[in-house]
Amino acid sequence: MIARIGLTGPPGSGKTTIVKKAVSLLTSRGCEVTGFYTPEVRVGGQRLGFQIEDIETGRKVWLAKRNIGSRFRVGSYGVLMEAGAFMHEILARSLDSDFIVIDEIGPMELVFSSVEMEMKRILAIAERFLVVYHRRLRNSHPEIFNLIKSKGKTFWIDKDNRDNTWKTVETELISVCK
Repeated sequence: MIARIGLTGPPGSGKTTIVKKAVSLLTSRGCEVTGFYTPEVRVGGQRLGFQIEDIETGRKVWLAKRNIGSRFRVGSYGVLMEAGAFMHEILARSLDSDFIVIDEIGPMELVFSSVEMEMKRILAIAERFLVVYHRRLRNSHPEIFNLIKSKGKTFWIDKDNRDNTWKTVETELISVCK
């Protein structure tokens, strides 16, 4: 069964919540799921930055932090070099799994050319994926945007439709791993 799903929308709309529900559903049905989350890290209500979390192992590495020096910058965040190698490692082994999850494909993740190339390769050939992509990806990385759009179903998530969208995504995924 082929299932290629893309999710996008504004921050705080529920994209990662849907992804985590999907991972839970897939693993409960015996699917081997690989990929990563990019959770934000907050302390005292202030966002410090973002981490990369390996879905398979739970290992976390900092992706970006506020107010640190780095040759890669996205807004007020310095993107950390070790995150690129970590993401590439996760992506390189992902095609051997039943289902690939990438949360998210955005400016921070794509500062690394090796990660960008690996994402293109995966999106071109994988039959089962769920990806969250930055809402401006169409303009910043049209090739990746087109691979996501042309390969399956995409959904705009917002606070009003996230529950119904989850039901649609859930229905798609139930047939994937039996």
